[in-house]
Amino acid sequence: MQEFVEKLKSIGMTENEAKVYAVLFELKVATAREMHDISKVPRNKVYEALANLEEKGFVGTAEEAGPSRFFIHDITKTFNRLRLENLERLNDVEQYLHSRITFQHNRPLLSYTLQNTWAIDSHLRMMFNRSKKEIVMICHDTAYVKKHIWNLKNLSKKIDLYLIVPEDTDPDMFPIRCYKLQPEMKEFMDARNTDGFGTEPEFQLTIHADRQDTLIIGKLDGREIGIFSAGNPSVSILVKYLLKNIILLTKETAPEQPDQTA
Repeated sequence: MQEFVEKLKSIGMTENEAKVYAVLFELKVATAREMHDISKVPRNKVYEALANLEEKGFVGTAEEAGPSRFFIHDITKTFNRLRLENLERLNDVEQYLHSRITFQHNRPLLSYTLQNTWAIDSHLRMMFNRSKKEIVMICHDTAYVKKHIWNLKNLSKKIDLYLIVPEDTDPDMFPIRCYKLQPEMKEFMDARNTDGFGTEPEFQLTIHADRQDTLIIGKLDGREIGIFSAGNPSVSILVKYLLKNIILLTKETAPEQPDQTA
């Protein structure tokens, strides 16, 4: 009987449903009490299993006087119906997934370059004001952040704020908790990134807001520039990866500073 039960469980039946069905399969027609006596499934659980099996179309109730008697439905018809239902569910999910891919591909990605300090400052204020849950800042240049981002403490009271800094940063440099990345992820902190065409933009700060919008601030050929993008679905994946690999920066976790008096 156990092999019978395991086979039924493999198609989604519970232990009790499989035991009740196995007994009914052998008896052809039986009452709940008879199935309880043979299967040893508690009486209330037998009724529960029968209700589920009837709903799934495996068993039916005989129309006759006296205690309810149950029987199994025709096996071929039952499994043909289950195959059809499963196929319809699979088709529905497949169509849904295709529709989501189409939606993401067709959704426009807003991205543009900011050419001056005023435009960059305006976008900074906009991101700080609009953010509802979380901001992740990757600080490539601590001096820039110290000079230009003056409202860190107030911002940290409004949302979850993660300031990721180079590992040699003094933990007391900023008025909020700072984090460093795991050593194997230090490329995320690199201030320079060669694009292969001879230019080397120098990054100063990267901001990810609510895992949707990104602002990259830096310099190119001595000019301050910013790159803003909104609604980028890949930002969520990147931020989740970053936050899994941060370490709180403290006096204990920061590298030992060289002695300046020597």
